Amino acid sequence: MYEYEVFLSYKRGKIREEWLHEIFKPLFEMQLEESLGHRCNIFIDQKTIPPGVDWPDYLSEALSKSKCLVAILSPSYFGSEWCMKEFNAMHYRQTELRKKRYWPRSILLSFRS
Repeated sequence: MYEYEVFLSYKRGKIREEWLHEIFKPLFEMQLEESLGHRCNIFIDQKTIPPGVDWPDYLSEALSKSKCLVAILSPSYFGSEWCMKEFNAMHYRQTELRKKRYWPRSILLSFRS
């Protein structure tokens, strides 16, 4: 049913992207795999979307195929239309699935620049 264990949602920016790819993702991936006991597939928009595809549709599909969303909060995260679409889509799904006693988790991480 799910293709990704985690969908990473973040507001783009040079410093955040470097931090995300060089520091956060390797440590997060290692900890997640150690906790779950298997290799994890993590969706990150820049590294996962092939060139030339309709990226809004691709993002939407990837989000629907993700077990949970990890939001990397920054001062501009909640001002981003795309970040809010991702966050709200997972929040809606979580609310609907909670009614059935099964729901994906949303994880929020704060980042200050």
